[in-house]
Amino acid sequence: MFQINDLIVYGQIGVCKVTDISVPDFCKDSNRLYYTLEPVSHRGTVFCPVDTNVYMRPILSREEAEDLITMIPGIAAASCTASNMQELNHHYSELMRSHNYEDLISLLISIYTKKNNRIQNNQKIGTVDETYMKRAESLLYAELSVSLEIPEEDVPHYIAEKLGQKI
Repeated sequence: MFQINDLIVYGQIGVCKVTDISVPDFCKDSNRLYYTLEPVSHRGTVFCPVDTNVYMRPILSREEAEDLITMIPGIAAASCTASNMQELNHHYSELMRSHNYEDLISLLISIYTKKNNRIQNNQKIGTVDETYMKRAESLLYAELSVSLEIPEEDVPHYIAEKLGQKI
């Protein structure tokens, strides 16, 4: 069980701070405990049963975040032979739901590669690609930001610097 003030990753919401563990007012007829979560990257409050099946874990430590960054060059792009938007959406969705950072980075590498190829041909990437790219970046950058104690907007530059690349 998490404790108040713990920073956790909650489902597709991302990094949240546990602000309370109690029976909320809307559940006073129950003894079921809920986490009150405040997302780090945006406003709002999430009430989540302590015994939920939604994916939750502690955020990466600084060392784990640094290790993840050093692994990036060895991660291959997620291959996808989707012939339509529905298949592409399903493929990306499965990668996001795995909650595996290698899958998330693989997804980003795949979309970045597609985007660079499209730019060279004076084209834009599709809406599905754009949507998943932004969501994957948000999940990854928010957690690395908190783990590395740097602003979220500095994460891409931090990664590039660590890998000896230019953005």
